[in-house]
Amino acid sequence: QRELRLAFLGDLQQSFARASSPDALLAVAGARLAEQLGLAHCLLVEIVGDGESARVLHDHRSASARSLGGEFRLADFHTAEERAALAAGAAVMIDDVYEPPRPRAGADAFAALGIRSVATLPYLTDGRWRFAVSAQREVAHAWTDDEIELLADATARLYPRLERARSEQALARSEARFRAIQETSIDGFMLLTAVRDPGGAIVDFRWDYANDAAARIVGRPVGWFAGRRMLAEMPGNGPSGLFDGYVRVVATGEPWQHEFTYEADGLSLYLRLVAARVDDGFAVTFADLTEKRHAELRLR
Repeated sequence: QRELRLAFLGDLQQSFARASSPDALLAVAGARLAEQLGLAHCLLVEIVGDGESARVLHDHRSASARSLGGEFRLADFHTAEERAALAAGAAVMIDDVYEPPRPRAGADAFAALGIRSVATLPYLTDGRWRFAVSAQREVAHAWTDDEIELLADATARLYPRLERARSEQALARSEARFRAIQETSIDGFMLLTAVRDPGGAIVDFRWDYANDAAARIVGRPVGWFAGRRMLAEMPGNGPSGLFDGYVRVVATGEPWQHEFTYEADGLSLYLRLVAARVDDGFAVTFADLTEKRHAELRLR
C-alpha cells in the first residue's frame, strides 16, 4: 500500500506542475483524489476567519451527487471537539454522521447535502487553519489508515502549490495591468537598475524596461533598451546632471522632480521628469514639453 500511495502522490505532483492556474490545480486535485478513493465529493475548502466557516473553492462530485458550493458554517455540521481538532491540525474522520455524539441537527445537516461519511484533512500555516480537503461519501464508510495517510500527504502537497499558483497568477495579472497602463501612456516610463563597481559605488544604470512613449521621445526602438547601460549608450546623462540625480534617488530614497533641457546624444528636448527608487535602481516618468516650451518662447 505504501508503494502504491507514493506512486499516486508522485503522479499527482506531476499533474500539479502541469496545471496552468489555481482553478486548474484544484480541479486536477479534486478529480484525482475522488477517482482514487471512489468519493461522492472531494471538497477543497478555504477556512474563513478563525474557523467559523468554510468557503468551497472546488467540488469534484460523482454523477449522482448534488453540487456543493458557497460558504458553510462549520458549527452546523461539526461538534466543538471536531472543530478544535481541525483547528489544531488533526484529521477528523466520521464513519457515519448519525453515530453519537453528533447531535441530530448536525447529522441532518450532512444528510441534507447527501453526505453520510466524511474525512477532513486540515492544513495550517503559521499556526492558523487555512485550508482543508474533505473526502465525502453518500454511505457510511469506515475510513482506513491508508486512505487518511493518502489524503494527508495530498493535502500537504496541494496547499503550498495552490499558494504558489495564486502568487504566480497575481504577478501575471499585475504585470499585464502594468504593461497595459504603460503601453497606452503618452508619457515616457523607464525602469533601471544600478550597476556598481567592486566597492559598491554606482557607476552606471542598466535599462530593464522602457515603454513605447519613452522609445518615441528618445528616438530609439522600444526593444532597444533592455540590458543596455545608460551612460554607455547616452553619455549626455552625465554632464546634464541626470546621472547624479538618479544616484541620489537610489541612495536616499527621496523622489526627484526636475524640469530641464536635454541637448545631447542627437536629441534636443525639454522634459519634465519624476524619479523614485525601486529596489536597487529607480523608475522615471517623463513628459516631453518641447513643443509647449517652444510655443512659450515664441510668445515672449
